[in-house]
Amino acid sequence: MSEKRRRRIPRSAAQGRVLGRDALLTLDAKIKPDFKRAVGAGVLAIVCLGVGDNLGGVHRTGQIRFVALGLVIAFVVFGVGAVRSAA
Repeated sequence: MSEKRRRRIPRSAAQGRVLGRDALLTLDAKIKPDFKRAVGAGVLAIVCLGVGDNLGGVHRTGQIRFVALGLVIAFVVFGVGAVRSAA
């Protein structure tokens, strides 16, 4: 247990580059746009927005308010998914 372990220096740190830059470049090379997913998520986001608006939005009182808040969260999630899939 007394033996010291050698710490491995990451390749990009040994070359003097920032670690995050390599990670972003690798991630960017692997991500491909998926327009089917983007359109589907965009349609679902618009449906959530329309249903939430027809229910009265977040300003409505009672139990429907929580349904509208859930639809707002779903709108944001589907909207982000649509943008990320198209980019």
